[in-house]
Amino acid sequence: MKEHITPSFEIDEKGRVYCRMHTKYRKHIEKKDYFEYMLLEKDLTCMRCGHYKSDDCYFPRSELDKIVHDQEKEKHFSCRLCGSQIKIMLTIVQKLYYEEKFNLKMQLICCDCHQKLSENRYRQESLNKILALGFIVSVSLFFFIYASIISFLLGTNLITFIFLFICWCFIVFLPARKIVRICRGLIYYKKFFCKNKLLRLT
Repeated sequence: MKEHITPSFEIDEKGRVYCRMHTKYRKHIEKKDYFEYMLLEKDLTCMRCGHYKSDDCYFPRSELDKIVHDQEKEKHFSCRLCGSQIKIMLTIVQKLYYEEKFNLKMQLICCDCHQKLSENRYRQESLNKILALGFIVSVSLFFFIYASIISFLLGTNLITFIFLFICWCFIVFLPARKIVRICRGLIYYKKFFCKNKLLRLT
């Protein structure tokens, strides 16, 4: 019977997850410059590990293939704080391993949010983003009302008003969606991180 490799994980100060059993682990933890670290995030995947190729990892190759499919095609794995997609596969594999092996529910946090939490600036930056996005929505609302009044005074028909309303909805959709995501993240932050502790497990 083939002996399987049991993964072991570590997290650096930027929130990047490494597997100590990865066949490229030594290369991963070497000191790098900014651009090399950007390329590294694409390399932190089981797909480039020798244990995936030989199919002797704790997770079968078929399961790892499904994780990649869910990550890249289905977009199933997103950050609990900002809603962005988790780019590093090992972050997802670490979560699934702890849940399966130790029955510990792990929070999926992207590297950007992990760094903001560790530097205690997540909350303030999130509030600043809400203010900026709220300003965009408010300005667009002002121009919509202004254009609607001008259109009414010029005696334009209902179709023009509907057109203006659709344009306004199109403009505010993305900012409003981002505000909702940030608010959800702040609620989650208050529940798990309000004591300024970087808790990865719940």
